[in-house]
Amino acid sequence: MDPVISAVDPRSRRTRARVHRTVLAAADGSEDLGALTVAELCRRAEVHRVTFYRHWPHLEAAIAEALTEIVDSLAEVDPATIAAAESPDQLAADYHGALVRQLEELARRRPVYQSLLTAATPFATDLEASLRRRAQLAIDAFGTLGSPVPGARDGTAAAYLAGGVAAAFTVFVCGEEEDLLAAADRISAQLPGWWPRRAAD
Repeated sequence: MDPVISAVDPRSRRTRARVHRTVLAAADGSEDLGALTVAELCRRAEVHRVTFYRHWPHLEAAIAEALTEIVDSLAEVDPATIAAAESPDQLAADYHGALVRQLEELARRRPVYQSLLTAATPFATDLEASLRRRAQLAIDAFGTLGSPVPGARDGTAAAYLAGGVAAAFTVFVCGEEEDLLAAADRISAQLPGWWPRRAAD
């Protein structure tokens, strides 16, 4: 599969959207995602097996992509919000809100994420990669606002942050915490010293 072509080809986008919707529907149900097969996924998504394998090497990759996309989208802080931020601590509050949204999703499908994060699945790798990308965007934004971050240029800071948050997410889904604000506060309390203290603190 050519990722550049797949990103712009309307047929490819439709295929991915159908498969993603089907994965999420299965994740919302009572069935075990581990029992889902490529054949059954293709039947429900109305996608040919040959088409499926043009996009993903195996079922686990499709599941990882669908769920990572959801968690990643909830981490987004709108570019307009970033541009309007007047201080690093104000922006930190926006990122804290994004963290709460991610925890809401993790809690909503807790058994699914617990299974994916405690086993050797592509989801854990994909999630950490998405967290690293989001972390780098935040780090760059803080730098623009006059709060430079050590290790920003070579990616050390983003990698460190992503690894820690991914581990905290695993702890969260393996527990029974229902107070999402408290969970978000605990995760935020572990952030490195260079991370600005949010305006609400």
